[in-house]
Amino acid sequence: MEESQLIFDYKDNVVDALEATISSDRFATYLKPAGFDKRHAIQLYVWNSKLSEALHLPLQTAEVTLRNSVNERLCSLYGPEWPTSERFRSVLGEESGANLDRVRGRIVKAKYVPVTGRIVAGLSFDFWASLFKGKYDRPIWQTGLHATFPYLPAGTRRGDVADLVNRIRWLRNRVAHYEPIFKEDLSNLHTIIIRLIGFRCVHTADRVRHHSTLPIVMRTRPAPVQRGSVLLPAQ
Repeated sequence: MEESQLIFDYKDNVVDALEATISSDRFATYLKPAGFDKRHAIQLYVWNSKLSEALHLPLQTAEVTLRNSVNERLCSLYGPEWPTSERFRSVLGEESGANLDRVRGRIVKAKYVPVTGRIVAGLSFDFWASLFKGKYDRPIWQTGLHATFPYLPAGTRRGDVADLVNRIRWLRNRVAHYEPIFKEDLSNLHTIIIRLIGFRCVHTADRVRHHSTLPIVMRTRPAPVQRGSVLLPAQ
């Protein structure tokens, strides 16, 4: 949905109310880069929200691509019912095993059958990222990394993929918890997201690159404002 093009007048009492709503601690993150101009800080806050919104498509695609790719690998190793496979559970770390049990428990509590597809959809990005730790090199990735990600460059190893996955996981969690991202190197992170997707499917990576609005939003960083009312499009 497009934002309103009507002018919103940020008067002093409005600025103070917004700071109180955001909280002084959170607002301070934007206030310093804004040169302690509260109106400019609000502009940065709005811009940060737009950056997060623009990252939804790339991050969503990366997460779905990753979990489906890993699910395929686990099915080939431990069978289509890998979440309940004793062989898989024997190599799974304690924390990841607990996460798997919690997801299965929620599905059962909701009176659904805990089939693999529902479990895959319910597991967090952290779970999938954890499966790229070094301890899983031999049981999962030693002979299957390039089969799972057919467009990996020659010489790419599990640790290289893990590094990309963890950087995406960090950004994804920042966005999911509405944290500031406007000071990060989002151009590089955007490239990393598309690169990971491309390891699995170059066409999917091309689609994300074509439709992503992040490069456009990045170019709309608000400039320092003049003294007086700040006029921004109403949200």
